[in-house]
Amino acid sequence: MAHYTIRKRFRAEQPVFCASVIQKNKGKITFSKSKTHSSKTAAVKWAKNLVSQLEINEAMHHLGLKEMTLGDLINEYMKSKEKSNRPLGRTASYSYKTIIKYPIAELVSSKIQSHDIVQFCLQRKNSEHNPSPATISIDVSLIRKVLRIGKSLLGVHCNQQPVVEAYQALYDLKLIGKSTPRSRRLECNEYDKLLNELTKKAQHHCNQIPYVSIFKISLLTCLRISEVTSLRWSDLNLARKTILVRDRKNPNGSSGNHDEIPLLGNAIEILWTSHSLLDTQ
Repeated sequence: MAHYTIRKRFRAEQPVFCASVIQKNKGKITFSKSKTHSSKTAAVKWAKNLVSQLEINEAMHHLGLKEMTLGDLINEYMKSKEKSNRPLGRTASYSYKTIIKYPIAELVSSKIQSHDIVQFCLQRKNSEHNPSPATISIDVSLIRKVLRIGKSLLGVHCNQQPVVEAYQALYDLKLIGKSTPRSRRLECNEYDKLLNELTKKAQHHCNQIPYVSIFKISLLTCLRISEVTSLRWSDLNLARKTILVRDRKNPNGSSGNHDEIPLLGNAIEILWTSHSLLDTQ
């Protein structure tokens, strides 16, 4: 059981208030912490919050929840997703593998505070990769995800509240934000330069990838490279001049999100040429 005491002292003739929190188990002290405040109100607030947290931790212990570092929690979550009907996407998987390389991954999940989240974002921003606020925002959302479902999915003592409390500071420091709209287009002879380099790469004696065809189809269809390379011949409809794109990226999940798109220009001709090249290799 945890309890607190407030003692009034004087420092440089000014009153200060020392708050002490002690937790005992069968008569033995299992936790003790003190902090001095300039006002009694602040001291009482700090002590009550700490007592409340200690009681929550004790309740979690009685419920049989286990302690686990954030890094281990992420690894266990990734394993669970691999065995599920909805595995992690490439972006989420890469982001989680990046997160566990940072000091925050060594912290016990139940002990993570809002300032730990802010420190992680500062470390990410100042890393050699210098990620954008939008990228860091994804990292924070992924951390929040495992802290939110860790209890129900893996029986781990964790809570998403520290992430929620950190958002105000993260936005104030502009560490996280929305992605910048893209307006970049090919200019001057950039298309020819890309085409020439891809042609050279495709002509290498060890190559079996139709780089040029992938490049042209991605421009004509506005599909991602992963979507282009996942197209199936069985989904090609020559009569309608369309093709079915499976598992298109979507905020609600790509799995099962299929979309039939038109094949404009000489897209069909490019596909058949690519098919012929593969057959001869």
